[in-house]
Amino acid sequence: MSLHSRVLLLHRRLGALLLLELLSVSQLSTAILLTPWGGKPGAFLDRSKRTEVNNQSISQNEGQQYQITCTPANTVFDFGFYDGADSDIYLQTGFCVVGVEADPDLVDAAKVKYQVALANGQLRLVHAAVAPSAQVQWTTFYKNKCADEWNSFFKSVGCRSCNPPYTIEASACEEVSLRAVTCGEVLQQFGVPHYFKLDIEGAETGCFEGMTTLGVSFRPQFLSAEITELSYLDSLYQLGYTKFKLMRQDKLMQNLHSRSGPWGDNAWDCRTGQVWRTYQDAHAEMSAILSKSYDMSDPCSGGVCPIHQQGCEGAAVWYDVHAMYR
Repeated sequence: MSLHSRVLLLHRRLGALLLLELLSVSQLSTAILLTPWGGKPGAFLDRSKRTEVNNQSISQNEGQQYQITCTPANTVFDFGFYDGADSDIYLQTGFCVVGVEADPDLVDAAKVKYQVALANGQLRLVHAAVAPSAQVQWTTFYKNKCADEWNSFFKSVGCRSCNPPYTIEASACEEVSLRAVTCGEVLQQFGVPHYFKLDIEGAETGCFEGMTTLGVSFRPQFLSAEITELSYLDSLYQLGYTKFKLMRQDKLMQNLHSRSGPWGDNAWDCRTGQVWRTYQDAHAEMSAILSKSYDMSDPCSGGVCPIHQQGCEGAAVWYDVHAMYR
């Protein structure tokens, strides 16, 4: 079978070729072998190795001929890669993705799921735990036994029990010793994306801090983060983001799992739809949300569980804040 036919076969069977370049925490400092925006992503790989895909073999040397050129304009950062559900959408719509995931089991699963992605550089996955702040040495990570999405450096998240009111229980989590990396370390390695998705269970503050340190040269056009406190809006506004949407994530739940959903101009605010809000309007709305209980008839219902709260009595709603730069 010709190379052209083999590539077409892979595309038919798997949708698109993606690249998984797995970096451990210890490799971040030496990852300059990667070329974040185009060039030859994956060029450091041993080209003598071959990847078996559905009983079809394609060498990584051959795959280099089909490299995708990734630029800031077509790249998404997926911090909180989880099972790749969000990244699947980004990849299918033609974006390059840099995914960051702390859970080694989820990383191992991604290595299997995206094993054919060693061909073209569309996806790069960093196995690292992002610290909530560069000012503290974070070494204890709480791996939740009920939901991988709750894995966190914060015990109030990582040790939530499986059922309401989600009280903090030692039996609901496993303590894992690891060294966190700062968000700034990762951001410096991969450059500026078009869209920055943050869902890292309380560690988002470390990325706001990293963006502040890197200065105005690091400002993705669009950014989203799970929000349970007003300080996130304040931080984004101070970084220069002036347009906001508050998007209900519970509306996207299916079979106990959810995706982050539409982003940028397509994100859907709980009250204004696709229309962006001012900082003042979004701040007032979020303040009201945090003061209210759950109400099925309220499009911007309360019932949010603050991330540092010990238990979440009646929590039924959660939101992402979407922000647009200037």
